[in-house]
Amino acid sequence: MSEPDLSFLDPSRRMPAEAAGAPGPPVVRTGPPALQPGAPADGLVAELRAYQAELESQNKVLRYSQTVAESAYERFETLFASVPLALMVVDEHDLVVQANSMAHRSFQPTERDRPLTALMPFVREQDARRVREAFALAEDLGHSEVKEVVFSINEDTRIIGDLHIAHIEAPQASGPPMPQFLCAVIDQGPVLAERQALQHSAQALQQRNQQLYAGEKRLEAIINSALDAILCVDQHQRITVFNPTAAALFQCSAGDALGSTLDRFLPDASQALAFAQLTTQAMLGEMTALTASGKELAVEVSVSFERHAEGETTTVFARDLTGRKKAEAHRNELEAQLRESQKMQAVGTMAGGIAHDFNNILGAILGNVELAKADCTPDSPVLESLLEIDKAGRRARDLVRQILTFSRNEPPRRTAVSLAEVVHDTERLLRVTLPPAVELHMHLQQGLPPVLGDATQVEQALLNLCTNAVHAIQGQGSERGSIHVEAAAVQPDLRLSERLGLASADYVALTVRDSGQGMDAATLERIFEPFFTTKPVGQGTG
Repeated sequence: MSEPDLSFLDPSRRMPAEAAGAPGPPVVRTGPPALQPGAPADGLVAELRAYQAELESQNKVLRYSQTVAESAYERFETLFASVPLALMVVDEHDLVVQANSMAHRSFQPTERDRPLTALMPFVREQDARRVREAFALAEDLGHSEVKEVVFSINEDTRIIGDLHIAHIEAPQASGPPMPQFLCAVIDQGPVLAERQALQHSAQALQQRNQQLYAGEKRLEAIINSALDAILCVDQHQRITVFNPTAAALFQCSAGDALGSTLDRFLPDASQALAFAQLTTQAMLGEMTALTASGKELAVEVSVSFERHAEGETTTVFARDLTGRKKAEAHRNELEAQLRESQKMQAVGTMAGGIAHDFNNILGAILGNVELAKADCTPDSPVLESLLEIDKAGRRARDLVRQILTFSRNEPPRRTAVSLAEVVHDTERLLRVTLPPAVELHMHLQQGLPPVLGDATQVEQALLNLCTNAVHAIQGQGSERGSIHVEAAAVQPDLRLSERLGLASADYVALTVRDSGQGMDAATLERIFEPFFTTKPVGQGTG
């Protein structure tokens, strides 16, 4: 039997580093050690065993590496298949090499839909250019992304998502690796829907804020244009709103009034705020208000109570009653004038009947006076008395004529009258009838213009006023007194002109003033009533 070839055990064929025993990286042997001639058999066997153990160790490492690689591939496949994203691998010709189940469900929801064999047919035409540019960019940089790409699945379905692209290379058995693209489509539909919902909500909120702002502006305009004074106070009764009408009514600017307490302007209204726990509004009626300067005003007050999270707000409405009271006073004055007119109409009707009979009596008196004057000689002492009787009778006749004119409601016949002459004629008559203890003083302005009137009416009015003045002096318990008659040109003020119905012109005022006790307010209100008198029975009227 021939001997085996043990040349591989020759030490000269071993690596220099191993022969020298120098340290170095482990050397993987590709074959058994060379057998050297004359080497001991035990050493050869030991070296073979060591080589066998090394091979077994390398086999274990290889098996482990293969197991790890297979496990990693399985995990990748599992992750690729189960990730909740549409993942697909696309080659450089836009063919879908691999796609997970999510991609198939998203891009091919039914069997009738287009199969997922290529990606670009699903891209909307408006987004195609951006997607191509993203693929080119991924090929250069390794990755890219496109926001909000629209993928048309069918006529009714589309996906709006972000496309993330990663460039990868697939190794080949022979030749260079094949370039591919790992594409992930992240559906932004829910995010966009939520974004649109947020935008709609923001728009609705903005519109609501605009409506609230417009409502506040309208409320502010209403408050500022209200004819009533409006004041809002907080739970501490401090003014927070003070409209222009309130500023005009209380004669105080809004800047000065804000922050003040309510009792500064409405002392009585602050007590009524206790009703806030019982009702939402209350009518307080007429109250006395104070202006900034302390002047009192009559106002009508109502309040409204409002409760909210920050506390309570009370709105006070104050209406100025000054104009209403003036109107009521004017109405009462007109009613009084109407009553006077009705009384005078009744007096005129009654006086008309008396005047006819009285006129007949005056005719007899004046006729007999004329006959008596004819029987008297010019130097007879009786002639002077007859002349006075004739003058008084003619004055009485004129008075009867006035009564008849009044009773028939005819306009008086007015002529230019010299008021100075009428006053002097009446003065002569008064000095004859006045008591000795009563002094008569006449004060006539020089150059009085003539007035349009009836001389008899003026004389009769002056005579009656002076007679009443004598009675007033005697009624105070003193026999001595004085009467002053004044006449002067005047221009009446607007209120007096409206009250008397006078046109704007120049007038002459005739004034009678005495030293008597005067009239109280009750008597002064009734001085123009027909038949009203303060004299005892049997002493006439006036």
